[in-house]
Amino acid sequence: MKTIKYFKDYIKEKKENYKKTSVVLIINDNNEILILKRSKAAHWNPNKWILVGGGVEKNESYLEAAIREVKEETTLNVSSLKKIDEIFSKKENCNIIFYQTNTFTGNVKLNFENSNYKWVNKYEYNKYEYVPDVQKLIEIHFKII
Repeated sequence: MKTIKYFKDYIKEKKENYKKTSVVLIINDNNEILILKRSKAAHWNPNKWILVGGGVEKNESYLEAAIREVKEETTLNVSSLKKIDEIFSKKENCNIIFYQTNTFTGNVKLNFENSNYKWVNKYEYNKYEYVPDVQKLIEIHFKII
């Protein structure tokens, strides 16, 4: 009985302590995906390419975080986000929900977290070095794998 109780406590603790992250695949009218280059001063994966996204704050839903992160990182206003995937990274102790949208307004203006951006198509996306899981998601979008 103690083993089962301990295991349940462990599961509860893990659920409460993992990081929550929202990531958004933003697609323009040319079926290109917006990618951002992490700044060289970034604490996690500097100089690698990512999708727009970040951590979920206290009392915030994954969807709310996705919308907020897009605005903070790019100044774009997004809507009509559709959940497309969810993964749990044991290595990062992080649950990630991926959204997709082709509905946005504004022009990309980067904040301090990123140093560059590109709109990539299915012929050029693989020229960049990405943070974990991003290239796979892009390949799924373009149906290449």
